[in-house]
Amino acid sequence: MVVQSPVRSGKKSAPATASIRYDDASVRKVPFSDLRLADFTWSVPWRSFRSVRGQTHHSGRYASATMAGPVVYESRLELARLLLADMDPAVRGI
Repeated sequence: MVVQSPVRSGKKSAPATASIRYDDASVRKVPFSDLRLADFTWSVPWRSFRSVRGQTHHSGRYASATMAGPVVYESRLELARLLLADMDPAVRGI
């Protein structure tokens, strides 16, 4: 999902939108006020997970109990935040 800030044109601003990419390569822009969980049913990530020998960052997959499956991370900082979120009982989704 890509989030776009409101564009200020004069005194009125356009609503903030989310761009959602689907598995058939289509992209749909949805205003935040109209955004529903069902909009993400067939969505796919914008970036693909890559790993090559000698890369400078540490990416991987974390087996999340909250999500009941793997969650991709791209840095040690993201992994640390995943660990904190996974152990927080208030978190329902990552």
